[in-house]
Amino acid sequence: MESSVRRLACIGACAIFVSVTVSGVPARAGEPAQPAGAWQRPVDGAVVRPFQQPSSIYGPGHRGVDFAAAPGTPVHAANDGVVSFAGSVAGTLHVTVAHDGNLRTSYSFLQTIGVREGQAAARGDVVGTTGGAGSDHDASVLHFGLRTGETYVDPMVLFRPDDLTKLVRLVPAGDPHEAPWTSADERRELQASLHLPSPGQPVAGSSAADEADGDGCGPDVPVVGAVVDAACDVGDWLGDRAGVAVDAGLRALHAAAGTASDVLDGLRGPLHDTIAMLRALPATVASGLARTPIGMLALDIVEIGRRFADTVTTDCTDYAAPADGTGGSAHRVMVLAGINSSGQAGDRGPTVALDVAALGYHRGEGEVRFYSYAQDGGPYDAGATRGSLLTAARRLADQLRAMQREQPGREVDLIAHSQGGVVVDVFLHKVYRAADPTLPPIGTVITLSSPHEGAPLATAGSQVRSSSAGKWVLDEVGHRFGSLPPPNAVSVRQLSEHSSLIRGVQRGGVPEHVDYTSIGATEDLVVPATNISLRGATETTVAVNSPGEHSAIVQDPNALRAVRAALEGRAPPCVGLGTALRGAIAPVLISRASHGFGDVAGAALGGGTR
Repeated sequence: MESSVRRLACIGACAIFVSVTVSGVPARAGEPAQPAGAWQRPVDGAVVRPFQQPSSIYGPGHRGVDFAAAPGTPVHAANDGVVSFAGSVAGTLHVTVAHDGNLRTSYSFLQTIGVREGQAAARGDVVGTTGGAGSDHDASVLHFGLRTGETYVDPMVLFRPDDLTKLVRLVPAGDPHEAPWTSADERRELQASLHLPSPGQPVAGSSAADEADGDGCGPDVPVVGAVVDAACDVGDWLGDRAGVAVDAGLRALHAAAGTASDVLDGLRGPLHDTIAMLRALPATVASGLARTPIGMLALDIVEIGRRFADTVTTDCTDYAAPADGTGGSAHRVMVLAGINSSGQAGDRGPTVALDVAALGYHRGEGEVRFYSYAQDGGPYDAGATRGSLLTAARRLADQLRAMQREQPGREVDLIAHSQGGVVVDVFLHKVYRAADPTLPPIGTVITLSSPHEGAPLATAGSQVRSSSAGKWVLDEVGHRFGSLPPPNAVSVRQLSEHSSLIRGVQRGGVPEHVDYTSIGATEDLVVPATNISLRGATETTVAVNSPGEHSAIVQDPNALRAVRAALEGRAPPCVGLGTALRGAIAPVLISRASHGFGDVAGAALGGGTR
């Protein structure tokens, strides 16, 4: 955050000017004659995306240029310098070269790296090859950046005609970066400029100080409420793609509902303006805008566009075999049910109507265990599901240790429904250690309609219950409809989108080397698919086409097909356009309705709003 503030200040304070010097050297074989100090393009391809100066640190822009380059194309150092960074940031490969004049060139989304930190690099030396992808850049481009001090500038000024540059030096009028740049500095700079998630760092909309200091875009920005999380997401997570997501969302609405194009065209300008303001304003100010009708609409349209784009561009399996008893993982399995479940548990089960035989598991051979919420690991009733989820995670560890004692070293898959998936998250985040010999190796983890980002209904319940009148209403509802978990239950409070437990789950993400798939239903009213995301997990949404999708997903053929694909290490099944549109639009509308209910009911009954 501090680095971001410094860069923002520098953008406003630094004046960039160009000075030109000219001298000549002999040409290399096969190259046109170039003067000494001339800058060389890193690859020969055309510019497919130009530099766009951002208006603020999170404002619209593109901090570099993208050159067309087929995968495997050698990438050349643009000029003499020293490699100041060569490595991975958020799973993508990058090289930075420091040059005279306080300049740095960066070569991003590489397939391979051919240099090491501290190595001298001459103009034209190969620093790596193209073919990596990430953060709105596919394998067909090289992203090339140029910094002077801490300010990103258009790198194409390096390659202007002879009358402008034989040697270009960009000199900031303010103080240069005085301390030597370290590898960690370069990594943070790349992460911030390319909107890359930093491994081990909080996801957008959260911070290491969340549990103590409330919500925020970062530790220095205290804000309140989920609407600000969404505003932070637009600036921090979507980055330069937010504007594209607006257009994609409008197209999705037109395709799904036939909304008149002139109506959408009338919305496009105000929505783009609103998104730009949300990204440029401080988070505490953006929260007010995010609560207005146009702010809420803009955020919803962005989410619809993002979801639709993710669905149609993510790798998928054209033909996914049905769950018919064949295939599977050949592992054992622990099945976890959700809140208000009950049953025999253990090898007696079931506690949830998941057809384990269809997924290739054999109960008669001791391959299947059903998780128990009870302290002794035996039969349990609905009340046992309403306690602390951290306690439930520890009990999961105990029951997995029993499986390890039965068949040491045999992998165990975890398949969970609803709240059971959050129990798995807490287990992986708080309890599990890969090197613990008392635990079995964890195979594939799959969750069905699990609220990894919290459940909007749990959030609404906590809002309504914050007043004495709301507490009375909910107690009456719980008394008349005994099947509903009471909103004051510990697990329900922990499933709120704002709980410290859910924020810890989101910060932790999926541990390395764990194969995790999260599956949601297009019209799940209990856990909308907007809330099933977990950093590091494969995510897919299926059309369940049954009343009560939240419960029905565990028996739905489309969902079981996706489960089998995950167990066999394949990408999720491809979906048709109709399902893609439903999966993009319906969850956003459901989530908005749930949050709206909490806001209205909480205010009407004297409670708080988000």
